Parts: sequence; structure tokens; C-alpha cells
Amino acid sequence: MLNYLYFAQYLLGSIFFFFLWRCALHVPNARVYMYASSDHDISKSLTKEDRDFLGQIHLLALA
Repeated sequence: MLNYLYFAQYLLGSIFFFFLWRCALHVPNARVYMYASSDHDISKSLTKEDRDFLGQIHLLALA
């Protein structure tokens, strides 16, 4: 019985994070998230606004 509860929790959590990821694709800086999860060099393809946005996230993470 407990295994079924863990599986249900995992399944609901996976669905929740999938929808969060889909919502993140609709924000203006969504390509920053997509680039951050890919393997290629992002420094060549980021604009100044993207770098500023990543800097703000970094400062928030440090706070």
C-alpha cells in the first residue's frame, strides 16, 4: 500500500514539474532556461538582456 502512495506522489510530482516547464516556455526569457539545460556554449548566443536576467537570478540565489 505504501509503495502505491509513493508511486502516486512521484507521478503527480512529475506531472506538476512538466506543467511548470511548459509554463516556463511562455515567459520572455524562456530561451535562457532552455539554453541552460543544453550542452552547447551559451555565451555566444545570449543577448545583454539574457545576461542581465541570469545575473539577477544568480544574485537572488545568493541572497
